[in-house]
Formats: sequence, structure tokens, C-alpha cells
Amino acid sequence: AAPTTALLVFLSSNPDSDAESTDTSATQSATTTGAPTGTPSQPNNTTPDNSGSSNVVLNNSYEVTPPDAEDYFNGIGTIVSKSEAFGSPSVRPESAVYEDFYQRGFTDDITTEYMMTGDMIAMQTISRYSSLNHPIYQTYYTTENKDVWLIVEINGAVLATPVTYNLSLENGPIVMLSETDTITSYDSTTKQFFVVKPNATEINLITVESITAETLENVSLGGIS
Repeated sequence: AAPTTALLVFLSSNPDSDAESTDTSATQSATTTGAPTGTPSQPNNTTPDNSGSSNVVLNNSYEVTPPDAEDYFNGIGTIVSKSEAFGSPSVRPESAVYEDFYQRGFTDDITTEYMMTGDMIAMQTISRYSSLNHPIYQTYYTTENKDVWLIVEINGAVLATPVTYNLSLENGPIVMLSETDTITSYDSTTKQFFVVKPNATEINLITVESITAETLENVSLGGIS
């Protein structure tokens, strides 16, 4: 099992990956597209709050001993840096993320499942007027060719992965888009951000100038090797 980190939404999109998440926020959201999760079920008495203002911390009825995040990331690449999530100047409030995603052409609901304390909450849609910060934000975009992409912002870094395409892979590295040559992840156990330069055998990282709806429309998934 891999640590509690948003990176796993991308890794778990690969059916041949042995990475499994414990309570990964973005991975749970990927169930809407059929992505395998490896995550425990939410308690029956918990319902998502989409008001954008009320935060309900899940009363988890299971116990998980997560592996060491640093060991995990060293296994899939080179750790460039790690930092405490709380107080990070790069974390943006809901209002700023809402505006930025809209400008990028992503108009579906933007959701979050973590507080800055590392507590997992019932999935909620963010508000364009809220000043609350969260370590992870996510949304989906479907191209005209019906490719489903997951877009995530972690500590100000925007990443994208073609969920349906990665699910179709029989083997080999999964595909991710980044605006740098690194990927940023969040581990809720240690409450830290990790910046990792992934091994090519694990992740086929494609660097683009900007992750926008137009960029995703122009990515030729069939031509990726």
C-alpha cells in the first residue's frame, strides 16, 4: 500500500500498479470515472456537504497504518523538496482556485476533501467567495473526443492525468501533464508536500506551458509512446 497522497490518483489509474491508497482524496473522486481506488468506504452516516462553507470531518471506522511517504516517493523518483503544508505561501484559497480554473476553461465543480490540518472531510464543492485554504483541489474535464481528464492543484502546482486513457493501459508508465518537470504531492499523514522528479519507468511526464482546456483538447493520446 502506498501513502496517503494525492499522487496516487494518478498511479492507481494504472491497473498494473501495485500502489493502493488508504484515504486519498482525489482517488476517491475518481470512482465516478471507474478508476480503481483501493480506498475504504465512507461511514454510512456521512453525507457530503456541498455548501462550500461547512466542514464535516469524517469519523473513520477503520484503522490503517500508512507506509513511510518518503520511502515511497524515493521508490518512484527523486525527491526534490518537501515542506510543511500548514503555512505554505503557495497554497491558495478556494476563491483564487475557482477563478484560475475558470480562466483555464475548467467549469465543472471543483472539489476538495482535506483541511490544512490534514483532516479528511466529506467531499465538498468549493465556493468562489471562500477564503478557506486546502492542500488539494480537483476537477474533471471531458474533451470532445470523450477523454476524461482529472485536474489537480496541490500547493499551487497544477497537474492533469487522462483517467480513461491510463485505465486502458495494459502495462508501462501512466501519463501525466505538468507545467514543470516535477510533480507535487500531498501526504496527509505527515501533513507535508513532496515535489518529486519521477522515474520515466513509473510516470510518462509530459511538460506543457499551461494546463488548460485547450491544451487537453490538443493532446494526442494515441501518439504517446
